[in-house]
Amino acid sequence: MKNFLILTLTSIALYSFAVLFKVHYESKVYNKTFIADLSNTYNLLRQNYIGTTSDSYGYIKNAYSIYKTLKPSDCFRPQAGYIFAPFIFIFREYFPLAIIVFNSIIFSILISTFFYILNPKKLFLNLLLLFIVFSFTFYYIPRIMLDPIISIFILISLIFLTSKRENLSTFFIFLSSIIRPEFNIILVLFVLFKRLYLLGSIFIIFNFFIFLINSKCKEQSNFFFWSAKGYYENIKKMDWGTAKSEIFKLCDEVDVKCYQKALIDELKKNYKEMIPYAIKNLITNPINLLFFPIDKYQNRLKIIYIFICLLYSTLLIISIINQRNEKLILYSLIAIIAIYDFYYILNPIDGSRSKLYTLPFELYLITKTLSDNQFQSYNYFPFFLQKRKSQDL
Repeated sequence: MKNFLILTLTSIALYSFAVLFKVHYESKVYNKTFIADLSNTYNLLRQNYIGTTSDSYGYIKNAYSIYKTLKPSDCFRPQAGYIFAPFIFIFREYFPLAIIVFNSIIFSILISTFFYILNPKKLFLNLLLLFIVFSFTFYYIPRIMLDPIISIFILISLIFLTSKRENLSTFFIFLSSIIRPEFNIILVLFVLFKRLYLLGSIFIIFNFFIFLINSKCKEQSNFFFWSAKGYYENIKKMDWGTAKSEIFKLCDEVDVKCYQKALIDELKKNYKEMIPYAIKNLITNPINLLFFPIDKYQNRLKIIYIFICLLYSTLLIISIINQRNEKLILYSLIAIIAIYDFYYILNPIDGSRSKLYTLPFELYLITKTLSDNQFQSYNYFPFFLQKRKSQDL
């Protein structure tokens, strides 16, 4: 219990610092605020909030509509509105700050619980992993985004999986799949491996009807928009603002079919440039996602971060070899990597978001390996193997 308390308090302290840093940095550098104007939709959305990206405002708009009318204003992924609306009901104009604090504290408690359950005796190794995870996530957990929520659901799922409570484990993967439909692939894997056919069928049918209802109102994928954006930025060498303007010149409104047509037309004209670039991304995206997920550090911190990445990469490779019998976790990890590898086929992968989806599965493998009493470094590195042989003699 002492190890758990130390681990949890350290984790809470780290992510509390992340919140304070986010608030201070974004308010000073970007003039962002954490106090919302709830008088009307226009005033709400014209403010620049701490912890937001362009996607956040779609979620905030739907949440505000639910707060005012009890129904979302937009058919594009309205599930996000139901997730964030309770924060407006409870915290009112302070809901942006409440969301980033909630995400950070819940994640910090769950990640420490996750480490302790899988490896209760090795406090130092758990603390080492905690600091590595913090280096990957400190800027991206305190955000008004769905990615931290999904990461939280996956952590809960894997905690229940470790406790042999497969129904609850699969339920939280199901919740993830409601938010992001691509997680239905992971849901299917959990259903098949745990043979939860009846429960799984109910979940999958429910998701199908939700997707069907939303799609009849509005296309649910923004793949073609981001692929077009990636084309203009990376092939045409435009900055983000110019690329966005170029897309909206071709498509006057948010129209997926228009984005699709624009992208196909450009592909026909410039396929000799696009195909090699896409192949290069297919190769480099998984490497960047697994081993070098973010590019936030500068100067001396970047050198430290590269060292952390190399250490983490070594642990992950060893763990994949050592835990090769954990087929459900491995297949789930491979499936997520494959999904986002193709999603970012015309973009360098956004590791700051996708890493939050792969990280729980990676940490499951690493923590189980480090908790294994049979695991010894000399099994993997010749130097240590020679050392062991000399000791035996």
